[in-house]
Parts: sequence; C-alpha cells; structure tokens
Amino acid sequence: MEDTPTPLPEGFSDVKHLKGKYEWSSKEGEAKKAEGAVQAGTIDKYGWADGTKNVSIYVDVADDVPEDAISLDHTAESVTLTVQDKRLRIPKLAHDISEARMQRKPGKNQLVIKLIKKEVHSWTKLAGEIVNPNSGCYTADDVKKRVVSDS
Repeated sequence: MEDTPTPLPEGFSDVKHLKGKYEWSSKEGEAKKAEGAVQAGTIDKYGWADGTKNVSIYVDVADDVPEDAISLDHTAESVTLTVQDKRLRIPKLAHDISEARMQRKPGKNQLVIKLIKKEVHSWTKLAGEIVNPNSGCYTADDVKKRVVSDS
C-alpha cells in the first residue's frame, strides 16, 4: 500500500524552513519591512575613532533636537547616550574611562561623545567582553588557575 501525503492547507509548505509563522510579504514578490528586527529605541548607527587621550563616538542627531532631550551617563566601564526616545548603550567598554563629555556639531546634524581614557593606550575595539562568572565561560586567567600542573 502506497503512502500518499496528506494535502496541506493553502499557504503552507511541508518544508519547515521555507514557511514560518511570519508573513514577510504582503503580495507575492513584494518585500515588506521586518518590523522589530532592531529593538525599537536603539541607536545602532554610529562611528568611533581612537585618539591619544580620548575616544570619540560620532552619532547623527538632528540640529533641531533640543538640548534637554539629550543626556549622557557614564561609569568607568560604560556609557549611555539618550536622545529623545532612543538610546545608545555600551555596557562594557574595552578599557576604563575617567570622564565622558558630549559636544554638538551645529550645521552637521552630529553629536560627538568624547570618552577620556583613564590610561593612555591604543583601543582596537570600542566594546569589551562581558563575562558572567556564573555563565560557564572562563577567561584565560581562570583557565590557568584551574589547570593542574604535574611538575
């Protein structure tokens, strides 16, 4: 006796990776924006540059945004910029900072955050790794401490 597949309702595929619960197009062949692909309220477009004594972060901010709608908070390890209802948060910087300042660039629709380095050395990346001691992930020093030597 031959097994005949059960017909699927219209709009469904028997290949699971081809059809999902999301409708990505409103009409056949017409693309639709994937809402929520980036968390709402996140500033995800910025640039940065390493200087001798500070690191600069460049963020596009319209000149007509009032000063009281912009805030900058920081710790030695993190920085958070809030512009109206959007936020750029770097919870773990690559290295410690002693201060953070912001400066508007009128006519350029830009804001610059100056992170003052605690120690003068080159930054090859802006964000550092967040290591949770209870995550099961170990740093190189943790591994060295746990390795038993037979000598």
